[in-house]
Amino acid sequence: MPDIKVQDRRLQEMVISQAHSLLAHHGAWKILTYLQDHVWWKTMVKDILTYCESCTTCQQSKSSNQQPYGLLNSLTVPSYPWEAIGINFVGLLPLSKNRDDEYNLVTVVIAAQLNHIYCTQDC
Repeated sequence: MPDIKVQDRRLQEMVISQAHSLLAHHGAWKILTYLQDHVWWKTMVKDILTYCESCTTCQQSKSSNQQPYGLLNSLTVPSYPWEAIGINFVGLLPLSKNRDDEYNLVTVVIAAQLNHIYCTQDC
């Protein structure tokens, strides 16, 4: 296929765009397989991959190729204090209507002991 421009667009781009719309965003390899039956040009694979990577619909609807997550494993019980420390950070909480507008709390759990550390906006 010759590399010509039609109204400031490359002919290859127009063909890819039509095939992309016709195949309903099914990905680069489906478009490549479809177009190879009808047309060919030197940078066809690269052009199709570039076009599909720039399509926001394809990127949002792309299925994950990762394996499913495994089961959660419980943590072992610590055998001595400070063996394991866990911290959860929670960002700014809404202002309380009945607690003097202070609603932040830090909870510290050490083995079987539970400690609360209250903090304000200055923390």
